[in-house]
Amino acid sequence: MDDELNLSEKSESTRFNLTVFQSSDKPLNKTITLKDGELRKASNGQFTAGRVDVVKCDGLQAFAELLRAGHKHVAFSLGRPCTDGRFIDSAEIVTSAELSEKQTPGCISRTKSHFAFSEEEPGLFMFDVDGSDKTPEEVWDSLCNVDPQLAFAEHLIVHSSSSYVYEESSGTLLSPSSGYHIYCLVKNAADVPRYGDVFAKRSWLCGYGRIEVSKAGSFLIRQLMDACIYSPERLIFEAPVNLGSGLVQRKPAIAFRSGGVLD
Repeated sequence: MDDELNLSEKSESTRFNLTVFQSSDKPLNKTITLKDGELRKASNGQFTAGRVDVVKCDGLQAFAELLRAGHKHVAFSLGRPCTDGRFIDSAEIVTSAELSEKQTPGCISRTKSHFAFSEEEPGLFMFDVDGSDKTPEEVWDSLCNVDPQLAFAEHLIVHSSSSYVYEESSGTLLSPSSGYHIYCLVKNAADVPRYGDVFAKRSWLCGYGRIEVSKAGSFLIRQLMDACIYSPERLIFEAPVNLGSGLVQRKPAIAFRSGGVLD
């Protein structure tokens, strides 16, 4: 990919390698409960034990079907597992300390030393849009303003897993949508981190950057999308939430639009 993405000829059923993590000891989703009229959110997303497998995925629509299945012990990454300089299709995941102590064959840690992007295959790219008051269509238009080539790209739009939670008895919306995961396919998976960095910088040039002040008084750099997710070992969580008593979720369906693969 150059600074501006170009589109390859087509993306119809473009097969790509999808890295799937499965936790063996606890679910990887959030729990939302209602107490004293307020929502309480707790994350279970600490992957401490399990395995990683690379599966062949026949395009974004097949990936969407996997997301709709709603596996609570499953997460994904943009990179692929590797060891000794070669990519592998499966491994047990242990902590770095356990790997150092045991040197167990067939085991790796979820670190940059054991995950990478391949230059020889298509891959998944994701825009992580958080804290937005825009509709999915408005968010997509904003992304296309940053890179007009995106207007012709095949993509999925997935609402935040904790969005559209209602109080069942009154029908009151307690957790509106404020974030999206937007997926595209790229021809060269190895260019994911560079393009993510360029896109974040271009977001500022297009007026989508801002500085927020944390509770501790530090300055936080923010733009249209999270620029910190393009590390090959980083987990992407899409598991459905656990809802406490009196809550119901009415999240919109995953939106799919056909188009090209980004080159």
